[in-house]
Amino acid sequence: MSRRLCDRCSVRQMLTAVALVAFMVFLPAAFLMQTLISSSGTSRRRPGGGLDSSSNDPDRWRWGSDRVPDLEDGGETAVSTEEKKRYQDEVDELRVIAKSLRDEINAMHTSWQNHAGNVQIAAAGKGKMAERQARPKLSLRDAAAKAEAIPDGSDSEFDMRCPRPVDDFLMPLSPVNMKSQAPDAPKIMPRPESLAAYPVPKYGSSGGSRVRSCTVSSCMDLGRCSLSRPFSAFLYDETLPDGGEKSVAGEAVRRAHAGIRLGLAQSGYTAHSADDACILIVIVTTSDTGSDRSKLTRFLLSLKHWRGDGRNHLIIDAASGQLHKDDDGQLLDFDYGNAILSSMHRAFNQHRHSFDVFMPPLEPESVMSDGKAKDGKLYHYTLLPTYRPALLSFSAAEHSQGRDKAPGDGAILGHYVSSRDLSALKQRGGAEFVFQLDCVVAPGRGESRAGSLLPGYYLCGSRADQDKLVAQSTFTLVVEPLAASAIQLREFVSQLLACFRLGSVPVVLRTYVYMFPFEEVLDWAKAAVVLPAARVAEVNFVLQHVYEDDILAMRRQGHFLWTTYLSSASTITETVINIVRRRTGLPAKVLATVSLQTHHKSAIPSQYSPLPSPTFRQNFTYESLERWNKPPGAMFLPPMSPYVEHKPSGWEYIRRKGDARKLHPVVENGGALWGEAFQNYLAGTHEPERFTVVLLTYRRELVLYNALQRLVNLPRLDKVIVVWNDDQNGPSEEVSWPELQVPLEVVKVKRNSLNNRFLPLDNIQTAAVLSLDDDTQLRHEEIDFAFRAWRENRHRLVGFPGRFHSWDSRHGGWSYNANYSCELSMVLTGAAFVHKFYFHLYSHFMDERIREHVDKVMNCEDIAMNMLVSHLTQQPPIKVTLRWTFHCSGCTDALSDNTEHFNERHQCMNIFSDVYGYMPLIKTQTRIDSVLFKTRVPHNRGKCYTFV
Repeated sequence: MSRRLCDRCSVRQMLTAVALVAFMVFLPAAFLMQTLISSSGTSRRRPGGGLDSSSNDPDRWRWGSDRVPDLEDGGETAVSTEEKKRYQDEVDELRVIAKSLRDEINAMHTSWQNHAGNVQIAAAGKGKMAERQARPKLSLRDAAAKAEAIPDGSDSEFDMRCPRPVDDFLMPLSPVNMKSQAPDAPKIMPRPESLAAYPVPKYGSSGGSRVRSCTVSSCMDLGRCSLSRPFSAFLYDETLPDGGEKSVAGEAVRRAHAGIRLGLAQSGYTAHSADDACILIVIVTTSDTGSDRSKLTRFLLSLKHWRGDGRNHLIIDAASGQLHKDDDGQLLDFDYGNAILSSMHRAFNQHRHSFDVFMPPLEPESVMSDGKAKDGKLYHYTLLPTYRPALLSFSAAEHSQGRDKAPGDGAILGHYVSSRDLSALKQRGGAEFVFQLDCVVAPGRGESRAGSLLPGYYLCGSRADQDKLVAQSTFTLVVEPLAASAIQLREFVSQLLACFRLGSVPVVLRTYVYMFPFEEVLDWAKAAVVLPAARVAEVNFVLQHVYEDDILAMRRQGHFLWTTYLSSASTITETVINIVRRRTGLPAKVLATVSLQTHHKSAIPSQYSPLPSPTFRQNFTYESLERWNKPPGAMFLPPMSPYVEHKPSGWEYIRRKGDARKLHPVVENGGALWGEAFQNYLAGTHEPERFTVVLLTYRRELVLYNALQRLVNLPRLDKVIVVWNDDQNGPSEEVSWPELQVPLEVVKVKRNSLNNRFLPLDNIQTAAVLSLDDDTQLRHEEIDFAFRAWRENRHRLVGFPGRFHSWDSRHGGWSYNANYSCELSMVLTGAAFVHKFYFHLYSHFMDERIREHVDKVMNCEDIAMNMLVSHLTQQPPIKVTLRWTFHCSGCTDALSDNTEHFNERHQCMNIFSDVYGYMPLIKTQTRIDSVLFKTRVPHNRGKCYTFV
C-alpha cells in the first residue's frame, strides 16, 4: 500500500512514506524487546544498576549491573550469562537494523534531490495523472480522514498529494521549541489551516510581443538620455480615454490626470519637444477599457513616437487605485511592448523588476492633502504619545460570495490567514488588541461591474471610521493579499498609507505576491514591522520586543515617506519620474536659486581674490539609497551639500603628484600651533574656504552703515550681501557705503518678508553663510572661531545667542524662553552660520504653512529655521562663546520691541510643532569654546584667541 501511495506523491512525500515504514519496522522490534525484558524482571533500575526504560537517556537500552529487581518479591534475581548475552545480541541487532534504515533513507534523499527535476509518475499513466491534477487539493484534516478510511491492501484510487511539506510534521530544533527556551519565548502555534488551501493567482495573457524580461540596457535607448544634457520628459496630449463624462471612474480619474501633469511640472523635467526628451509619458485609464485588452494596445500603437515597441515610453495608469479589473476580479493585462508601466495593479510575477514601477493609488482614497477626512472630521499625524490606547488594531472582514455573507472560519485576506488565526491572536493580545472581524462593508466598496461583492477581504466601515481606529493605535495589522485581485490590493495599499499618514506603525504580514510601492528605492523596513504571513501567531511576541525608540523612529520615517513620495498624485508622479531618471544614471534636477534686483554693487577691490565653494561635486554620487530614505529625500541635486565626509589626517600633505597648492600650515616646535600662527591657518579636515555675510535690514541706514563698518578686514570673508527688506523704498541715493576688502552687493526684494533672510540667492557663492541682523555686534575673533566650529559641523546651525523651549503645563502648550539656562535648543539666526543648502530647503522644501505664518506675524523665521534643521538632522544647534544677547544703543524700530513679540513666538512654537506633528527642537547642555580658552599658558605662547 505504501508503494501505491508513494507513486502518487512528490519526492518530499516519498521521504515521509519511507520514514513511516522505518518507524513501523522499528516499533514492533522495540516492543518485542520490551516484552523480553519484562518477562525476566522489572525494567526499573535500582542504584545498583539494571535497565530503566522510562528514562529519557538515549542509551537507556544498556545493561548496568548483573542484578535486576524482581517483579514478584521486590528482591534481586540473578541473570544468567546466557540470558544477558541473548538480550544484548537482540539489542545490537535492532541497532544495526535502525542504522541501516537511516542510511538507506539518507541515500534515497540524496538521490531524489539530485534527480528531482526528472522524476516522473509513470505508473498512473497520462490519463490518471491529468485526472488527479484536476482534483481540488484537500486540507490536511480531510486528507488524514480519507487516509484512515482506506483499509490495508485496498486498491482505492486515493490521491495522496500531501497538502503540507514534510518539514511541517517535524518540530525544528530552534530556540523557541528547545526545553531550555527562555520563559518569555513565544509558544509555537499551529500553522494557519488555510495555508494549504490558498488559491493560485491567475493572470491574463500578455499577448502580442510584450517583452517579459526587460532591463534599462535591453529595452531603452539611452542615446536619447545623453549625459551632456539634463534629463527631460515629454508628455503626450493624447490620453485613453480623454476623461470625458462617460468615464467610468469619473471625477477621480480626471483629478489624477491633473495631478500627473502637475507632478511633471513640479519635477522640473518638462520637455517641449519629443525629439529632445529622454522619456515620453503617456497617460492611460485602464478602468475604462473593461476586459478589452486590444483597445489599449491599439491606442499605444497609434502614438506618433511609439515606433513599434514603445522604447523610452512611460505609461502611467491614471486609474491606479480605482476600479481596475475584469468581471472575475483578476488584474487586467495588456501588451505594452518595451514601455515602462507605472501602475498599482501588477502582481510580483507580472512585474518586470528594475523596469516597471509599482506605485500607490494616484488619489489616496482616504483624505485630502491637509489630512481632513471626507466626513469633515480632522485626523492628523502626531508623533507622541508613543503608546496609544490600542497596541494593535485590525478591522476587516472576509466576503467570499456576497455582501450578506458573514465571515466564518474560512480564509481571510486572500485565503492565507484565517479568521480563526486572527481570533487566536486577539485572545493572546487581550484588551490591548482591538480586532473587528465581523462587520459591514461600506456600500460601493469592492463591487464588480455587475454590482456583486467580489471575493476577498474589505476594511470595515467608512474611511473615516478606519482613520479613527488607526489614529488611536500604536500598531496596525496590515496583511498583504495573496489572490490576484485589484480590489484587495487597493485595500492593502490604502491601509498601509493610512498608517503612515496618521502615525501608526504598520505590522505587515507579507505573502510576497505584490511589492511595496516604490520598493526599489524606499526601505520599508525602516517604517514598518515586516513579517512573513505564517508568523501571524507570533505577532504578539514580536511587538512586545519592539521598544519605544524604534516605534518613534519608524513613525517618523513613515510620515516622511508619506509626505515626500506618497501623499498626492503630483508627488507620486514626481517620484515615478525620478525613479526612471535614476535608472538612466542621469543626475537629479538642481535646486533653484533666486535672482533679485541689484540696487548697489561696489567696485571689486584690487587686492580681492575670490574663493567660491566648489559646486556640483556629487553629480553622480549624491543620490544613494540612503539619501532616498532620509529627509529631505533625493529628488533634487544641491549645488553644495552639507553631507561631506571629513578627510583623513595628512590629506593636506599627501596629494596627487604635481599639485602646486600649498595647504600645509606653518609648523613650529614639533607641530604645535598657537597664537598668530594658528589664526593665519584655517585648520581642519576640509579644503580652505570662505563665507558670505547676508545682512537683513529695513529702513535703518545709519544702523546698517555701522554694521558694515564692523566687517572691515574681517578674515575669511568672501562677500557681503545686504538684503534691503523694503518693497516700497530703496536705500537713499545719498548713502555713503563703506569701503570693504570684499565686494558689497545690495539687493532689493519684491515684498517685505522675514523669509527673505533665507532666500537661496544666486550671488551667494559659498557654502557657509553668516546670517546677521543689522544691529548685531560681534568681535572678529568670535566670528572666525564660529566659522571654524561650523566647518567641523557643516550640517548644523552654529550661532551665538541661545534660546530654549519648554512645556507650559498651565496653558498646555510650548513656550519660547530667552532666560539664562543650562540648556538651549535654538540659536538666533540674527548671528549664526548656516549652510546654503538649508536656504534652498527653507524656501522650497519646508511646509508652506510655516512661511505663511511668518509673513502673517512678521516674526519667528529664526524659530522656523531652527526647527527645520533639527527636524532634518535630529541634532541640536551649536552655541559658541559667552554671548547670550546683544544690546544695540541707538537702534530704533526693532521688531523685538513690540509688546506682542514674545506672545507671537509662543504661538509660533505651537503652530509649527503642529505642522511637524511633534516638537522637532532638541535640547543640548553644551557650548563650544576654543581649546585654550581660560587655560594658563606660558608667557611666550599665545592663546588661540584673546577673548574666545
